[in-house]
Amino acid sequence: MSPADNPPEPSIRLILEVVSELTGLSVSAIRSVRRAPEVVVARHMTCWLALRLTSLALPQIGMEMGGRDRSSVEYGARCMDELRASHPELRERLDVALGLLPMLAAAKEIARASCGPDPAATVSRILSHHRPELAAGLASTQEVVAMAVRVRQLDLVAEIAARFLSAQERALAGTEAPIVPADLPASDADDAACSAQRTHLAEALAALGYVTFKDEEKALGNAD
Repeated sequence: MSPADNPPEPSIRLILEVVSELTGLSVSAIRSVRRAPEVVVARHMTCWLALRLTSLALPQIGMEMGGRDRSSVEYGARCMDELRASHPELRERLDVALGLLPMLAAAKEIARASCGPDPAATVSRILSHHRPELAAGLASTQEVVAMAVRVRQLDLVAEIAARFLSAQERALAGTEAPIVPADLPASDADDAACSAQRTHLAEALAALGYVTFKDEEKALGNAD
């Protein structure tokens, strides 16, 4: 079985971060004992996603979600099944998370393995040679592996970008209602709805060595 057939599982922390961005709530709030309706929904979303995307036992999931027991995890996932059936916008958010989380987990795994020769430099050397096919055959195993990793990274970025653009288009068309806390100002709804895709697209680009506008702002702030 190839790595593509057996992708890495997302961690509970990664699931919490995605749910946090989809709901506008902090990770600490989701893991807390707060019983506000929007916090409970976010917590149940996390349970539901964890049961479907990880092989962790119920007690392990509960422990990473603030020390909850297995019955709390089961109850949360069951409640989310019921909500998902009756709330199309929530179902849409969960479907986005189901598709996004495995890609993010794979991207993190690839980023950890992406040390070694610079694939861009290898490609430039091959293409600038008067006989590219000969230069390609002389590439080292490490260079070939680095180029393969870069291709996979670019593929993941393309998938995340496509999902982001689709979410933006649905939001502009008025066919997608954001899942946000009840007390979030309406003017912030679009930002909360798309923050997960924006953040993870930026992370995927950063793994490729690209600097985003936000990264530039951070660098300037640190310089000051």
